[in-house]
Amino acid sequence: MRPSLRFTDNTLTPPPGARYGVARPTIQPFSKQMQWTDDVTIGSGTQGANGTVKSEIWVYWVNGDLDDCHYVVIQRLRGTFSPGNMLANVASSRGFFQHGLTVTNALQDGSGGPMPNAQLVAYTPSSFRSSPEIPNAPVELSMPMTLQLPSSGHWAPQEFVAGDTGSIGLANWGIADRTQPAALVQSSYFHQIQGANAEGEPVGWDPSVSPPAQWPRWYSTLYDASDNTLMPPTLSQGALQFQVLVAWELRLDAKDRPPPGGAARASTRAPEPGPPGPPPASLPVTLQTTFQQDLAAFHNPTGCRTQFTGAGSVPVISGAHHICPVTSAYPPFVWKGNLAEVIFPLPAGLAGDLTR
Repeated sequence: MRPSLRFTDNTLTPPPGARYGVARPTIQPFSKQMQWTDDVTIGSGTQGANGTVKSEIWVYWVNGDLDDCHYVVIQRLRGTFSPGNMLANVASSRGFFQHGLTVTNALQDGSGGPMPNAQLVAYTPSSFRSSPEIPNAPVELSMPMTLQLPSSGHWAPQEFVAGDTGSIGLANWGIADRTQPAALVQSSYFHQIQGANAEGEPVGWDPSVSPPAQWPRWYSTLYDASDNTLMPPTLSQGALQFQVLVAWELRLDAKDRPPPGGAARASTRAPEPGPPGPPPASLPVTLQTTFQQDLAAFHNPTGCRTQFTGAGSVPVISGAHHICPVTSAYPPFVWKGNLAEVIFPLPAGLAGDLTR
């Protein structure tokens, strides 16, 4: 069953004449090959986990107040991560299934250092735990700002609210919010939880509470009364579709603010002809995005190939309760750009005809 994913796509676009732009950098697909030779069912098989992500970086030149010039940057990520075709899904062993995905976005200056004049002002989704009554996580962003827009032959400040609204199907999954606003870092940990299937039978576990590294402490909760493995949630066996939006506000130092009617002092491109309103000011930034995909396989003694040397009347012990966790912390995707160069140029006719 494919999880639901519903979003609008046009609410980030401001009215005509606004100074804004969109960068759409390409993020290469992610992949990870997994094996577990200790499992009877998996054997020598190889399973390929994968992920694809699309990135949009919306840049708004917020110039309603010439004494307080700044940018608003909204990053929107939409993607799908999958464990691939599971090699084992029987009573003795399950895997590899996906039990977690962490998406982290960090804003830095052009050289990768801190940005003292920036703040993380909004992001979505936030903490969430699904239930039979509410299986979908809300994705809602609302970012008000003041833009200079054409009005009766002049530039005039007008209010605009950039936003997006949707939902992510997360049956028997949840989201842990790990954002660090002071560090300009937004992080969402999507993870399965212990829930129930349509028949009311228990499925899965919550790795945010019981991580694989602590397996001996909690492993018994993954087996039924007959020592059969519990099936992972349906979403853990297939594709997780997600969307993350995060908004930062970046203010310019006084020395970088463009004077009324003049070009930005630090701009890396030639000033556009008219109008005398402020052109975009040079502001290099770095956006770093990382993805961590958490997968696992586990079995009961019947599904295990290991033999332990015993003693006395039990010289050989066959099999054990094992888990094989695989954490894929993929290399970060880094976008470096000058926000002034993302802003779309004004149409030639509009640029020469407006005054303040």
